[in-house]
Amino acid sequence: MKIFAIVIGIILIAGTAIYGYLGGFKQPDIKKTELPEYIIVGKFYQGRSSDEQLGNIYYEIKTRHDKKELNGVLTAVYYQINSKVKDSTQVFLGIAVEDTLRSLPPGYEYRKFTKKPGIRATITCNPYVMPRPETMQVKIEEFAKNISLKPASYVMEKYISADTFEVEVPVK
Repeated sequence: MKIFAIVIGIILIAGTAIYGYLGGFKQPDIKKTELPEYIIVGKFYQGRSSDEQLGNIYYEIKTRHDKKELNGVLTAVYYQINSKVKDSTQVFLGIAVEDTLRSLPPGYEYRKFTKKPGIRATITCNPYVMPRPETMQVKIEEFAKNISLKPASYVMEKYISADTFEVEVPVK
């Protein structure tokens, strides 16, 4: 029994060390900033977040991004909705691009987000220990409340690279 407790202790210590090494204890860097103008090419989805169609749209856009058919930053814009339907979402999935000069793939559209004050949370760590977007949003809301600002109508998630993730929220 004593050996079992020692082995469990070693596993727990090793697991905690690996989690820390991968960046699991890192906190996001949160700051008030001027959010730049964005042009995003993508597709809008409204419905249940558990719906297979949402996953299909994400997979299609990510595939185009990975194949360099659309160059830019993989982005998701979640609109704040007051819905009584549980699991309901409105999201624009796409790629933040530099301009609107190229032709669009069928079914895609451009959405422009103007420059405005906001809050940005950035974290760089291994994807296996990356915090969930919802966790980052809660931290942004707490930060905004502490400096007497109110989050506006959408949340923008930007997947900068495999190990860098940003969440931006415009503020009032």
